[in-house]
Amino acid sequence: MSEYFSKMDADSITGVVNNIQGILHEIEWVSIENSDGDSVTAVMFPDTNHEDYDILYFDTETGESWVEQLKATTDKSKIREWMDDNPGETIRVDEDMAAEMDLPTTGLDREELRARVEDVIDKLKDTADDDTLWD
Repeated sequence: MSEYFSKMDADSITGVVNNIQGILHEIEWVSIENSDGDSVTAVMFPDTNHEDYDILYFDTETGESWVEQLKATTDKSKIREWMDDNPGETIRVDEDMAAEMDLPTTGLDREELRARVEDVIDKLKDTADDDTLWD
């Protein structure tokens, strides 16, 4: 991975960061939902590029299940496009975008997620020739 990232140009790394940030957003949201003590369980779909939805929920008390989309982006047009393509469905966004667009939130901070992803990628790039990371 170190070698892979160290050979990428800045635009490619930005794309990878955006993708991983979205996945981290989903992972963190599932963790929050599953640790809140209610009867709702959340899971991610096995494919990170699952069509239309990111999270599947199941309520163990009612037997009800449903899906939602998550977005951690500054691109309002992507959010609006998803909403136009999926009228009446739920999309959850990060804190800042929820405040700007009056949408349900995951309560997660997009910039904090991004910083975590960038930090790991930077460390991987820096260790391309150093095996101590794996030790």
